[in-house]
Amino acid sequence: MPSDKQLILLAKAGDEKAIADLAEKAIREVIPFLLWQFHQSITLQDAEDAFQKVMVYFLENPLSVKATTDKEFLNWVKKSCKNKILDLIKSSDYKMKRQPFFKNKEGEEIELEFRAPESVEDIVIGRELIEEINLAIKKLNEVDQKIIHYYLNGYRLFEIAEEVGLTKDNTRKRKSRAVEKLGNILKREKSFFKLD
Repeated sequence: MPSDKQLILLAKAGDEKAIADLAEKAIREVIPFLLWQFHQSITLQDAEDAFQKVMVYFLENPLSVKATTDKEFLNWVKKSCKNKILDLIKSSDYKMKRQPFFKNKEGEEIELEFRAPESVEDIVIGRELIEEINLAIKKLNEVDQKIIHYYLNGYRLFEIAEEVGLTKDNTRKRKSRAVEKLGNILKREKSFFKLD
C-alpha cells in the first residue's frame, strides 16, 4: 500500500485505485462527523450528497486541492462538506423538508422535531454538545472507547470485533452496554441531555 503522500500524488494523477482508497477513508470519517456535527439539522442523504459534491469537485480539479497527506485531504473534505451543509441549511427550500421518522424502542415510528439552526449560536451550541459527548466518551474504559469510536466512524460490527479482538457477539453486547453507559454519563452530567 502506498504511503500517505504517494496516495495523494497518485490520486491527483488520476489513479483510480488511489482515488477509491482516499474516498473510502474519507467517507468512513466524514459522514459520521457531519451527522454528529449537524445532528439535528441534516439527514444521512444530505451528508452523502455533500460528500459526493466535494469528491466530484476533487475529481474535476485534483490539482486545486493543496493536501499532501491523507490527513490533510480528510481535513479538506470535512471543511468542504461543512461548507456545503451550511449552504444547504441556509437555503429556504431546506427548511421546507419533510420531518424524518425514527423508530423508538418499541419499534413504533415517531416523528422527531426537525429544525435547521437559526443562527451561529445554534451551531456553537451543537459543537458544545459534541465536546461534552467526546468528554463523556473519554470516561469509558479503553475497550468501550474504541468500540464507540469505530461505531461512530461507520465500522460494521464484525470490523469492530476484529479491531478490538473480541467475538462479534461479545462486541455487540459491549457496544450496547457502552452506548448505555455513555447515555448515563451524559444524563448525570448535563441537564440538557435529560429526557422529559
